[in-house]
Amino acid sequence: MVCAFGASLALAGVLYPFLRGDHRRSMRAAVTTARWAGAIVLVGSALQLAIAPRADQPLLDIAEYVAPSLRTLYFTRAEVTTFADASEHAERFRMEAEQLNERERRNRTEGQALDDFTVARISSFLKSYGEMRKGEQFVMGEVRMRARERIRWPAAFVLLAGALVLAPVPWRQLWTGPKSDTGGQS
Repeated sequence: MVCAFGASLALAGVLYPFLRGDHRRSMRAAVTTARWAGAIVLVGSALQLAIAPRADQPLLDIAEYVAPSLRTLYFTRAEVTTFADASEHAERFRMEAEQLNERERRNRTEGQALDDFTVARISSFLKSYGEMRKGEQFVMGEVRMRARERIRWPAAFVLLAGALVLAPVPWRQLWTGPKSDTGGQS
């Protein structure tokens, strides 16, 4: 409830200037706010990666989900092989469990009652497949965490550089100095 109210308040705060009339200024403020928010998220992710590389890294996880080939940038050949093998096995165990669930569902909907022994066997297999899948997911997570731990400093600097690029700071004015408004008068 609190998050929903906070989100609606933030949305109202963003929409209010647009409804008041100055659309260009409102759009500029919204883009600037979005750029600052993105820069802050990148800085936070960089700090989290540098300080606790084995912790969850939501930004990196999202990036890998969108583009799985990013893993090849920091996985070694052995890690790529191990990760792919564990992923393949986890998917196989998920499919096996899904087939058993489908078989049980089909038998129940067709009116064929399963005896207690068959239900117990299916339950045992489902539990085993679930545990084996969790084991493979653990291996995948461990490989990912070790690789991130190995590349934490370069990746943190890349994230910080991205934050500096994204932040709406007038970099040229910082390097060249402030402009004088004398208009050529001495």
